[in-house]
Amino acid sequence: MAWDEWEHLKAEAVARQSAQLQLNEASAGGAGSADGTGREAVSLRHTRKPWMHAAGVADDLSTATRVARTDLRAAHEGVVSGAEGLASLGTLNTVLTSWKRRLSAVRDECVSLQPSLRSAARELGEIDVKVGAETDAVQVPGTRRGE
Repeated sequence: MAWDEWEHLKAEAVARQSAQLQLNEASAGGAGSADGTGREAVSLRHTRKPWMHAAGVADDLSTATRVARTDLRAAHEGVVSGAEGLASLGTLNTVLTSWKRRLSAVRDECVSLQPSLRSAARELGEIDVKVGAETDAVQVPGTRRGE
């Protein structure tokens, strides 16, 4: 890659970065916004769907790890009685113990996350309703509600 091409790529990256940093600054045109602050209005939207989806995934993963741990245990039953004297038997048991511990940790984490994610969806929704009601109650002179 030629040096000038590298410099051009760096300049483009800097331009993209500075554009992202202008979220709360004056608008690029300098005209300002309708409220006279010079800042663009930012509309923040919240939905329950991503939080509830994540909670469902955590629940599914919890179930899958529980089943995998059971299947792993069942697959190793009887191995000890038929494999005495094999050098790999000790390693096999070490791996089994390690995977049981890891799968249990994943399952436990998912079990603890699932209700927290559902709670976040509920609480954020309640906050949205509360803040919406509070802002609707504000009377602004010169508007239809403020008369």
